[in-house]
Amino acid sequence: MSNNDKFEYTYGALSESERREIDEIRKRYTVSSEQKSALERAKELDRRVRRFPTALALTLGIIGTLIFGLGLSLVLEFDMIALGILLASFALVPIIASYPVYSLLLRINKAKYGEAILSLLAEKETKN
Repeated sequence: MSNNDKFEYTYGALSESERREIDEIRKRYTVSSEQKSALERAKELDRRVRRFPTALALTLGIIGTLIFGLGLSLVLEFDMIALGILLASFALVPIIASYPVYSLLLRINKAKYGEAILSLLAEKETKN
C-alpha cells in the first residue's frame, strides 16, 4: 500500500446554539405521543384567547391610519379638500373602533376559554 491510500476523517462538533436550534426545529415536526402538560395547554389556550383580537385590532388601526394618510395627502398635496376630508373622517372610524373591538373580542374569548384555562391551572397546582 502506498501513502496515497490513506483514510482521513474530520469531525466537527455542533455548537450549543446549533444543537438548541436543531432541537427546536425537530420539536416542530415530531408528533409527540406523550400528553402536553397542563401548563403548556393553558399557555396555548391563553395565546388563542389573545391572538385574534390583537390581530384584528392591529389590522383595523393600520388600515384606518393608511386611509387617513391618503386623505391627508389629498388635502395637502393635490388640493382635493372635500374628498380628502371625507376620506380622513371615514378613516377615523376604524382607528377609533380598534380598541373597543379588541376589548369586546378579548372578553368573548375569555368567557369562552376562561374556565378551561382555570381548570388546567388548578390541575397543575394540585399536581405540585
